[in-house]
Amino acid sequence: MTRPRHVSQDSVKEALSNLERTSVILAGVSDYDDLPKLSGPSSDMEMMASLLLEDDRVSLFGSSQVTELENPTSSEFRQAIVGYAQSRSARGDVLMIYFTGHGCALGPNSFGFCLTDTKVGLEGRGVLPLTAVSLDDIVATLAACDVHPVFVIDACFSSTTAPQGYALLTSGMQAALSSATAESYALLASSSQYSPSVDTPEGGAFTQALFSIALGGFSDQVGRRMPFITLDQLAAPVQAELARLGYPLSRCYIGRDLPLIPVARNSRFRQQSERFVPFMKKIVEMAWNGGSPKDIEVSQFTDIGQGAYANHSKLSLAPWALLEDVGSNNVRRLTARGIAFVRGEVCIPKVIIRDPLTGDWVPSAGSDDVGFEDVP
Repeated sequence: MTRPRHVSQDSVKEALSNLERTSVILAGVSDYDDLPKLSGPSSDMEMMASLLLEDDRVSLFGSSQVTELENPTSSEFRQAIVGYAQSRSARGDVLMIYFTGHGCALGPNSFGFCLTDTKVGLEGRGVLPLTAVSLDDIVATLAACDVHPVFVIDACFSSTTAPQGYALLTSGMQAALSSATAESYALLASSSQYSPSVDTPEGGAFTQALFSIALGGFSDQVGRRMPFITLDQLAAPVQAELARLGYPLSRCYIGRDLPLIPVARNSRFRQQSERFVPFMKKIVEMAWNGGSPKDIEVSQFTDIGQGAYANHSKLSLAPWALLEDVGSNNVRRLTARGIAFVRGEVCIPKVIIRDPLTGDWVPSAGSDDVGFEDVP
């Protein structure tokens, strides 16, 4: 059985770099002046703050990166975004806006965020556009600063906020993002006007699914080799979880050119590790040659076994550094450290691990050091 392919170090470095460039605005509205009050946003906000900021097991963001807005007015929501945009000194930063509350239709295909002071028209027919915040305006503001926008929206629609005839609302959200940012954006939206989000005291179904998946981590062959959960990993599992629970499906789209953005630590991450095992000692013995070290052709390691043939290169990893190439990778010999190891002059860590952030191999914490004679 082959070992799962290691996630490239370039991907890890890219994710770390983008994490430093990412800011988050969390906005939740439950207490409305004119629109129906909601029970779920408070719980939604607690879940997202826990995931991104407060849970030492999974949280990646510092307090300076996250702004929390509880029941903001339209002016406060706008000012948070404008303040962020005006503070930019470099292009290519990322702003993630998480919103939970009422969403509305501003025209046939434009989405609006309903804040606590959003007003409705005569006889409750639609939202007054100037009292909501248009997604199009936010996208245009961020595009002017060359900021990559990420929208995670758990929004409820009603007959007031999304009247009949606004069939292109959610596709319009994607179109607005695409036209302003090409493929450098992300949209994870809970539902369309056809299938309202589920609002419960425990939070919206969309946020609950996103939270539980991110908190649970990924243990598949590739996922468990990544120390972070990135935004692009969440879209499909969130859809699958909503389908399993029988809730309306979300609209999730990650642009092809959006940078790799980590949102949480992967709780099921497993570091690559190697253990110094008996067949490795036999490789060293072969090269030691009874006290007269000699060069060994790699094909000769099959005399020990296929494990030795397939894994001899691991003896060159930094914490061990017992073998080295001779001219090419087809011929191997003991290093000076390897000779000292056989002579009992140095010990090596029994278990080594690959640091997920640097890519370097280092001794595993708590691993015993072993000498040549300690290995069976």
